[in-house]
Amino acid sequence: MDGEKAAVRLVNFDREVRLDTGRKRVDFRIEIPVGTTTLNAWIELKHWLIGYQKGYKLNAQFYFSDPTSVGIKPDVEKLVKVREGSKYVLILATANPGEQEWFNGVTWFNKKYPSLSLKSLTNPAEFPQSYFIGLLQVVS
Repeated sequence: MDGEKAAVRLVNFDREVRLDTGRKRVDFRIEIPVGTTTLNAWIELKHWLIGYQKGYKLNAQFYFSDPTSVGIKPDVEKLVKVREGSKYVLILATANPGEQEWFNGVTWFNKKYPSLSLKSLTNPAEFPQSYFIGLLQVVS
């Protein structure tokens, strides 16, 4: 991030940014120069293990559907409360969940939680099988 700031592709960044006066925090806020203005982007970070752990199969559908902090619903709800800027959830998935599982998960999330909406900006087909960097835009 310091390198991006030095190259002026980033005006500023801050981590663990408090929302209003509450206890909730967003993992990152970055300020990006666009012409003569600066845009804010708010980012929540997640890691998803895709595969088996302790006898349980963990897949993208699990993370999209789990309403606890293991899933993304609380992160998306937090980002919806941000009043300005763009909002994203950045997910490192190890391994790649595949196109069908990923996009089915996004569709399922949007149907299950109609007051929340996600748009996938990355595609698992463009990554190796060992990992996927999923970028979801929170559409509010």
